[in-house]
Amino acid sequence: MSHVLMAYYSQANGNTRSIAKRIHEKCGYDLFEIETMEPYQGSYDEIVERGKWEVEHHFEPVLKADAIDIPHYDTII
Repeated sequence: MSHVLMAYYSQANGNTRSIAKRIHEKCGYDLFEIETMEPYQGSYDEIVERGKWEVEHHFEPVLKADAIDIPHYDTII
């Protein structure tokens, strides 16, 4: 049987988290929520601008680290 991990990031409003949980219920994929050590704050537009800046400057925010057994999974979404 294939082992699938679905990793996702969700803003405070939780829309992506909600969708990920619905996919989990239908498909049974394991879920992993990506979380930054310093949460993004501000309006939607401010957060989008920060994300653009991070991408343009190859900035990688520090993530909260949970132990994931990556070799356990055949597919990561």
